[in-house]
Amino acid sequence: MAFLLLACVALTTGCGVEYSNVKRHMKLGDYSAARETLTSSGPNDAEGWTLLTECDYWLEDYPALADASRASLRFSSEYQPRIAYFLQRAYIELLNNAIVAFEDDRESDGKRLFSDAVTVGEAIDASISPSLSAIKDEVLVLAGSNYLRMRYYADARRCFEQVRATRGEDPEALERLAFCDFQLQNYDSCLADCEALLDLQPENASALVWQAQATDILHNPELAATAYRDALEVDTNDVTLHRNMGIILFQLEKWDPARQHLEIAYHANPDQSDDLLVLIGECCFNAGEYMDALDYFKTANSVKPDDPDILRYLGTCYWNLGHRQEAEASWMQANQLGK
Repeated sequence: MAFLLLACVALTTGCGVEYSNVKRHMKLGDYSAARETLTSSGPNDAEGWTLLTECDYWLEDYPALADASRASLRFSSEYQPRIAYFLQRAYIELLNNAIVAFEDDRESDGKRLFSDAVTVGEAIDASISPSLSAIKDEVLVLAGSNYLRMRYYADARRCFEQVRATRGEDPEALERLAFCDFQLQNYDSCLADCEALLDLQPENASALVWQAQATDILHNPELAATAYRDALEVDTNDVTLHRNMGIILFQLEKWDPARQHLEIAYHANPDQSDDLLVLIGECCFNAGEYMDALDYFKTANSVKPDDPDILRYLGTCYWNLGHRQEAEASWMQANQLGK
């Protein structure tokens, strides 16, 4: 009987002093030593993981803090109030510091702080903090928007993917996902995002443009032409859409409508669109409009006088118009430049 009592006393004493060294280090503010002592043998109960959570907080190791807090709660909810305290404190501090960092143009710091905030936020559910749990998707939108501003598209995409998982088919999340996928060249995913978004907002101009461009890049000209047509019905003044539509129709050998769209794009900004002159000239030539073709090729030749292909087009236009001497001169010049 005496032996059993001694054994019980020994066990009780052992349990009481198991983390005494850890707590002593923490009391002195030496959280590195406290964490090292904890991890040397490994926390084996809720109290140990809670102490590790506190060490991780003060050492600003936020991913480890999130993991330790989950481990503690898997053992027991006994220390949940303390776990909640450190999670909430870390979450709010990280968000505030991230916003300040972005405002100060410290983008790399802002990215890191937002990333840590999102990680900590994933450990906060309604039982930890109903109010913070309810705004997690808003924080993700805020983080993703800042990543977009910095062109960190992969990080932004992860944020908006989580928002979509929370909100469902939300137009804001879908539109930003589509943009991220387009920038990341995930064109099949971009098309799926656009399709879902257009189901909700059939005239979403951005979705229509990305859908058209992604389809174009995936080398499906017939579908791309349809997609560009849909986009132009919403925004008839978009020069880039006219340019791309004209090029697609040119590829499909639809000369008259291709010419119409290319001319709109060219005349909107002639100084920046001289590369379209040859295409428009070819549209005219292939449609049998040799005089119009000649005018465009002359303009193209004034921009690039040493381009033998333009000179050959000029010669052929002159020939078809009955100007044999000019045709032969253009061809001779083209042959000399082509050597």
